[in-house]
Amino acid sequence: MLKELTWHFVILNPSLGAQQHGHKKISRAYSAFFEGDLKSGRFNAFPLSARESLQAATSDAERVRAVIDLIAGMAEQQAIQMYQRLAGISLGSIL
Repeated sequence: MLKELTWHFVILNPSLGAQQHGHKKISRAYSAFFEGDLKSGRFNAFPLSARESLQAATSDAERVRAVIDLIAGMAEQQAIQMYQRLAGISLGSIL
């Protein structure tokens, strides 16, 4: 019953439709960007903690897992800020 209430009042809430669409767009953009960087072996855009994990990974599966862990560990605001930097919308701080 609790799951149904969550779906009805939170997940399928029409007032959150635009926000959910934006979150999906950010997730897809991360997938495309990070996939390209993983294939090229460039990890410059990743945070330092993720770079260490990616460089230590010995297989593609471990690299993908490191990227998934990075994205899953972000707070909503962190994910939005990183997306804006990666998309060139906001340059952010050089530090």
